[in-house]
Amino acid sequence: MRCIPILLMSLTLVLPALAADKPAAKLKPGQAPARLSDEPLSTPYTGPTIGPFTMCGISALNIEDLRAEVAKTPGTTKQPEEDGSATIYSQDKVARVWFFTEKKHRANPAVSCRTVSGEGDYIHLEMEFVCNGARNACRTLKSDFETANERVRATMKGGHSLQ
Repeated sequence: MRCIPILLMSLTLVLPALAADKPAAKLKPGQAPARLSDEPLSTPYTGPTIGPFTMCGISALNIEDLRAEVAKTPGTTKQPEEDGSATIYSQDKVARVWFFTEKKHRANPAVSCRTVSGEGDYIHLEMEFVCNGARNACRTLKSDFETANERVRATMKGGHSLQ
């Protein structure tokens, strides 16, 4: 039964709103992209955008360094999204799911770490999120994660299972 929260989280991570972010339109040579803002989003969920940081107990120099550390952690399972926009890493022993954007995702580089804890009727879902992409793409991705988190909480609170 302990694997059910991880399975629920994995299912919500593959929602089209999170991973199937279409890349920006192709630009003609010399044409600049049209964006509302290129500066990184800075909110309580994004963490540092420059320099070393720690996320879900793993210290790294940047998001790619963090990905390498997560990937080599024993018990980690890697699952790329079909469209190539993100990669999910699951760590069942610590009930944790990582979501790393790939180059074709508009919020790239970005990462989230979601951890489930608790027993019985008490379930706690905690998320850490860092996004160094364009401000609006980061806001959209953060909002999508928060929506998915609420769905997971509602499903767990309602006592639903995957069986």
